[in-house]
Amino acid sequence: ENTEKMSLEKVVDGGGELTSPAFDSSGVLHVCATSSGDVFRLENGALVRTFNSNGQPSCVTYDPVTGALFVCDLLHQMILRMEESGEGGGNRLTEFVKEYEGKTFKGPNSLCFDKTGNIFFTDSGPLGETTISDPTGSVFMVTTEGQVLPVVFEGLAHPAGICASPDGKYVYVCELLKNRILRLTQRPVGVWHCSVFHMFDGYLGPTAIVCDDSGNLYVARYDFRSETAQGEPTNGLISVVSPNGRETGEFETVGSEITGLAFDREGKYLYITEASTNTVHRWQVPSEPEE
Repeated sequence: ENTEKMSLEKVVDGGGELTSPAFDSSGVLHVCATSSGDVFRLENGALVRTFNSNGQPSCVTYDPVTGALFVCDLLHQMILRMEESGEGGGNRLTEFVKEYEGKTFKGPNSLCFDKTGNIFFTDSGPLGETTISDPTGSVFMVTTEGQVLPVVFEGLAHPAGICASPDGKYVYVCELLKNRILRLTQRPVGVWHCSVFHMFDGYLGPTAIVCDDSGNLYVARYDFRSETAQGEPTNGLISVVSPNGRETGEFETVGSEITGLAFDREGKYLYITEASTNTVHRWQVPSEPEE
């Protein structure tokens, strides 16, 4: 497997523990800073604070239909929601979900929507809370009616990034501390099956995952920052996994603490957040050769 160096374009840097690039309905990029609680938007090449969650936001996601903003917050141990502001602004974060059957979440990590508007999220708690020896992380679904349902209940070692396939058949989950991607699928409706879709070797494990229109997965392979003999940060890795689970590409990126991935709305660029340098880069996705 040949590893290619990504030709990266720096978008912006700043904040603390930058993560979770996300585009709102107008195509504006947002990121969150887990350590400070800030959610920023990109304006004229700079990060501008939109609001602060007074917690530890690990993910911001926009509802593709309503434009509402959802925030997974590890400190508040809940998902918060903010309506798209109407006349006169007045944005307010409100509690969206915080418990299942009376038990508070450990700390929601990442969230995605499927094509019918259901929400799927991972509940990991901070790194170190759900481990190989105590794999109590979960994946939950919030239906369009607002009902919280367990998909994988208290069986995972730090479930992190999550995405749905474009056809809506599958949900893919990064199980960070087992260094693998899980695939969730329903058959019949309401009965979920979880299987190991792809195993990785090396690095700490996968943190973030996105799916392109053809069903290929782009996976961030995270590791704690270390330095080369020259004092440069070691590189991180992004792997491309085909819809049948085969690794088809490996790309080196700057900094090993890759925390988030997002495609822009055209699918032309992949945006990458990296926490040790607090930088957002973008990479022009190679166009697929015609079959």
